[in-house]
Amino acid sequence: MKLFITVIALLIAIASTADAWAITFKNTKGEFLKAHGTSSVKQCHNLKGSYAKYQTDKVSFKPDTDWHEDIEKVVFYRGKNCKRSVSGQVTDTDRKWNPKGARVIKSYKVFADKSDPPFNKPCPGPNKSKCL
Repeated sequence: MKLFITVIALLIAIASTADAWAITFKNTKGEFLKAHGTSSVKQCHNLKGSYAKYQTDKVSFKPDTDWHEDIEKVVFYRGKNCKRSVSGQVTDTDRKWNPKGARVIKSYKVFADKSDPPFNKPCPGPNKSKCL
């Protein structure tokens, strides 16, 4: 009985530490920033201050693992706390984001459903082609 309880506890511990998603940002200075998590869906995540000083030119995205709900998209914002306009996004289909020209990214949100805004929402501002 003790062995059974130990095995169950070990499986729960492994499941709770597995990452559900992983994102790797690369800025124009050549620095990489890795982010990962198991939840925090629709919560804003700010990038570290030293990384956010430079524009981002590449993002790779690993949306899935065996233990948690898969993330379907990540939306990037120009301002901290997911303020200002959308800078871009990557989906579970794309898995990589290489914008035409580097973009300012200071925060991001992960979404479990592609229908969540701003995926289908038009970009605010006069120059809409620069947003998505």
